[in-house]
Amino acid sequence: MAHRTNFPTSKEQVRQLVMAIVWFIWKGTIFRIPLATLQRRREEGGLQLIDIEAKCRALFLTKMREQGAKEGTLMAAWLQ
Repeated sequence: MAHRTNFPTSKEQVRQLVMAIVWFIWKGTIFRIPLATLQRRREEGGLQLIDIEAKCRALFLTKMREQGAKEGTLMAAWLQ
């Protein structure tokens, strides 16, 4: 099993991901709905798109919590 290291996602990486998603959805058309609207639940008129920045932050914090729970890791020592 390969060991993966998770680092916080940079704002530039998040921006590039969002731009790729927006391009895919709109394919160059002029009429666009704000991304915040598309991230709303369907019942609220959105498409339930994921908030990329929040998702990346949650994944990073989850990984930190998991590492902190393991005895003998640097993260556990740091959190102590």
